[in-house]
Amino acid sequence: MSTHTVSVVGMGVRLPGHITTPDELAQALAGHRIVVGPLTEERWERLVAEVHPDQRPRWRWHGGTLTDHDWGLDRWHFGISADEAEQMDPQQRLALELVWEALADAGIRPSSLAATDTGVYAGAAGVDHAGRVFAPGVRTTPHTGQSGALSIIANRVSYHLGVHGPSFVVDSACSASAVALHLAARDLADGTVDTAVVLGVNSLDSAAINAYFHQVDGVMAPDGVCSPFSRAAHGYVRSEGGGALILRRTTDLTPGTREWVRLLGSAVTHDGRTSHLIAPNGHAQAKAITRALAAAGLSPDQVGAVLGHATGTAAGDAQELRGVAEAYRTRDREQPLLLTSVKPGLGHTEAVSGVVNVMCAAVGARAGRIWPTLNHTDPVALVGNRRITVPTRAVDWPTGTDGTPAAVGVSAFGFGGTNAHLILAPAPEPQPASKRAPAAPVVIPLSGHTRQVLNRTAARWSSAVAALEDLAPVGAAALWGRDHDPRHRAAVVARTPGEAAEALHAIASGLPHQNILGPLAAHGPRERLVGVFSGHGTHHQHMAVELAATTPVFAAAVDRGRAALQPFVDGPVWAPGAPLEGFEQIQHAGWLVQVALADTLTTWGIAPDVWVGHSAGEVAAAYASGALTLEQSARVIAARSRLLATLSGKGGMLAVALAADQAEAVAAEHGVDVAVVNSPRVSVLSGTTADLAAAAVALERVGVWAKAIRDVVPAHSPAVIPLQEALRQELDTLEPNAPTALMVSTSTGAPATGLGADYWAYQLRARVRFADVIGRLTEGQPTGVVEVGARAVLAGHITDTAPGTPVATATTDPDELFRAVAGLYVHGHTPTGPSSPGEERAELPPAVWQRTGAEDRTYVDLPATATWTAQDHGCVTGLVLALATRTIGTAPGSVDVSWAEAGVTSLDLVGVLAHLRTAHPAWANESVTDLAADATIAATVDRLTALLPRTEATVPAS
Repeated sequence: MSTHTVSVVGMGVRLPGHITTPDELAQALAGHRIVVGPLTEERWERLVAEVHPDQRPRWRWHGGTLTDHDWGLDRWHFGISADEAEQMDPQQRLALELVWEALADAGIRPSSLAATDTGVYAGAAGVDHAGRVFAPGVRTTPHTGQSGALSIIANRVSYHLGVHGPSFVVDSACSASAVALHLAARDLADGTVDTAVVLGVNSLDSAAINAYFHQVDGVMAPDGVCSPFSRAAHGYVRSEGGGALILRRTTDLTPGTREWVRLLGSAVTHDGRTSHLIAPNGHAQAKAITRALAAAGLSPDQVGAVLGHATGTAAGDAQELRGVAEAYRTRDREQPLLLTSVKPGLGHTEAVSGVVNVMCAAVGARAGRIWPTLNHTDPVALVGNRRITVPTRAVDWPTGTDGTPAAVGVSAFGFGGTNAHLILAPAPEPQPASKRAPAAPVVIPLSGHTRQVLNRTAARWSSAVAALEDLAPVGAAALWGRDHDPRHRAAVVARTPGEAAEALHAIASGLPHQNILGPLAAHGPRERLVGVFSGHGTHHQHMAVELAATTPVFAAAVDRGRAALQPFVDGPVWAPGAPLEGFEQIQHAGWLVQVALADTLTTWGIAPDVWVGHSAGEVAAAYASGALTLEQSARVIAARSRLLATLSGKGGMLAVALAADQAEAVAAEHGVDVAVVNSPRVSVLSGTTADLAAAAVALERVGVWAKAIRDVVPAHSPAVIPLQEALRQELDTLEPNAPTALMVSTSTGAPATGLGADYWAYQLRARVRFADVIGRLTEGQPTGVVEVGARAVLAGHITDTAPGTPVATATTDPDELFRAVAGLYVHGHTPTGPSSPGEERAELPPAVWQRTGAEDRTYVDLPATATWTAQDHGCVTGLVLALATRTIGTAPGSVDVSWAEAGVTSLDLVGVLAHLRTAHPAWANESVTDLAADATIAATVDRLTALLPRTEATVPAS
């Protein structure tokens, strides 16, 4: 067997009969659906009006057609302006959406391919659109060239993916997409590309092409009935649509990757000289099959079935039967070869037919079925004589002598003589993928460029998720198998498929639900993210127990922290589940939890722009910012906590509902210190037990809330002054690093620098200016905060200090931690966890498109301007802004910017100019140079207004 096997890992399909997914294709084939028929009245009237009068048909043509909606484009998703989208070849529109659907089916983020050598190989032969836009007398636009060129079908996909591999269109007529697949497999095998996108598209919108085929007897079935390999065969039925495949080398696939089918080998030949150019040659077709078998490393008897080209023309069928019989040596076979055709039901999709056959084989391999040939009732003599069987009902996938599924062949032949044959085999069952520990919550992120797309995505996913047994693969697929649009986001955190399905349904219905974060629409740039480590007081006996048991990455981070701390501690280091005994151990446990949570967030791609620590939390912040290594941070917390523990029983701390200045007055009256200012309304006093008790009684008398903090010492008070020198000496050899992220000190209120012994000695006594730091960090720019600690204690203080600031709480409670990750996602911080790339992924429904609606509002109907005068300055402003909007796809927002600053390129200006020249006679001589020379759009408006007549022309009465 071939050592260069490639796998089809994703498929996108759009065929007549509303076939839009591989599952719908399988259902159509299993249900013997025929999706071709007489052309719709609208399509028929349009085409027949273009036919030469001498060739007007006597009956309505048949075909398989897509709806106008199917040919549409979600231009907002692709960032394509209204003008360009309107003029694009519909085949280009279809190609874009199909590729995105195929990538979604493969679980590949389109953005992950950017700047790679991914190749795009398209098969296309339909010049219907080109015939219209390049016709004599048709006005050209800045988009005419790329709208009508076949090459752009592939190039546009490469452009939007941002990939650098081969990008071209194969036009070998009806074998085009099969030849494209052959070339893609070749490039995968030799390492030219690592991912290949193969697609085919076809349209039936040319009257001349239809008329041409209909005038050739025996090519088109006048009654719309295609009967391959039958005596009654009298032609095929044309069909339009498209398909896209995503291919990767089988040896490169990660565990858990779902494969549709494997391509073992392929070959391409040409008929050479025959009786005439479009006459088929069975012997040349046999050469293609033989070479494909050789490339696959298979003998003919290892192939059990062939999905034939099988168009239902007498000449074509006869030659194909001869070629198949010759290459597969059917007379020598023990079991007849199955030869089938999907064209009676789906129609002949011409340039797409190779890809369509591959998709039909793929869904057949998954179902274990070879699909029947519809309308086959009276086989031609060659069928029975050559030990070939044409199934008229679905039959089991053939097996080899060893009982394993046999390979199948796929044929596609171009009417100009280019033959392609592909050898496919069912993919084996996927290897078990890595899975997260049981019982952990699952984060399901979803997004869309509009709220409607987001809601419809949630509705589709809800139905799919409800039928599953395991929710973890849904989280992996949602995170790693989709791009994440920043414009509209939501997330679900759940533990069971039922919970998730219910929450997704609520998103779709616009209803609240406890398992939902969002939906949220982005306004402006992404928020800056501030990570905050809480100080003392977050500990509890059960902290980190469940999280360590359900989240391996956190458990591993705890183990690293314990190992780093052990050299500086006498006795065993605290571990989740162990008793918490004494101030020193509580400090160790708090630090361990914080650094482990920080490492977990980092592993999951959550990287705050700024780190802030509250008192002891600064030791973890120094590690998270890169200023201290894990071992250095452990050394600091060990020394700091050991010295502070000597103050146990000598005082404590009291939280009070007072602003800083009020707390100062109370502190002075009772002989204590203001140790912490948490918010404009809450401070913390530190001092002796007796003095704090007196202060608490006094405050209670006047109705001021006061609460003693448990398990503390009189930190940040004069009691620590004797400890400062001892701490300085213990840390004398500490050599901090240059931080990799900004850390703002709550001791100084400034960016933390030089975090050596002197800093930690100073920090031990300094007041914690938490409110000041949060206030400054959240002022003047959108900012979000994630609090990191065993439990949330600072979130309320943050929102009191900076109302409206979103706060996520990353605690050791698994539900809270995973909700924090989900909340950060909703606010624009896309994580890389909790699920990992190697996990098993569920098969989620394809992308949702919004081809019309509110988000298409930038397509503005242009007003009639021929009678405008110089008094219509405001109208000119509206027109110019509308033209800019139509051209670039978004509104400039202001006329006080240049065209370039508004995002209008020189090519876009050509489009604006074309509209202006036809809008009013006064602007007929405008040039691109004129527009580009204007300092601002407002200057353009003024100049255009000045060119208008001062009064409306008077039309004399006749």
